[in-house]
Amino acid sequence: MSNQTSEPEPLSTPAAVLSLREACRYLHLGEREVRRLCVAGELEAFTARGGGAWRIPLRSCDDYIEQQVAAHRRSRAEPLEGHAPP
Repeated sequence: MSNQTSEPEPLSTPAAVLSLREACRYLHLGEREVRRLCVAGELEAFTARGGGAWRIPLRSCDDYIEQQVAAHRRSRAEPLEGHAPP
């Protein structure tokens, strides 16, 4: 039996739930914008016990990114109003 203590290995996958600051970095948005998205329900989120800090599921961030990419693709595919496609 060894008396050596080893440090726990770091997780190989990101946490399933992000703090507000982590979500900001992940989404490349400011805290005010991420907070607004949470309040508006555009990002699924909850506050920690006692109404504390926001917690945002990573899946919610990924869903938001997918929605933004899809909206961008749709907007590029639609001709501008009053303009015929070439």
